[in-house]
Amino acid sequence: MEKQLLELPYNAVKLHLSSVKSISKAIEVCDRARELNLPIILDTSSVLHKYQYSSLDTFEADFAVGVGAKQFYGNGLYDTSYSCKLNRFQEIIDESNQHIPFVGSKFRSSNDEI
Repeated sequence: MEKQLLELPYNAVKLHLSSVKSISKAIEVCDRARELNLPIILDTSSVLHKYQYSSLDTFEADFAVGVGAKQFYGNGLYDTSYSCKLNRFQEIIDESNQHIPFVGSKFRSSNDEI
């Protein structure tokens, strides 16, 4: 990751959960992205396509919030598993009692800029 980030002009890190061997490694990637001031895009669609199942598990939504991902990519609004994850995001927002700002064109900016 280090070499690729230094050689190419990136503005975000897209993390496919199916491409890492453990959650610890995924957290390390997210930590490094934050050190480099790069926003995180969590892609869970490849997990579903790889194993050809639809899960109602909301771990991916909790993980996205936990690592501070700026974007979440799933299978789409018509997929039941994606709807479950969107519902979980709403539950987290309701539980936090915090205003979630609309970031508009700054969706790939660092946390400090929003």
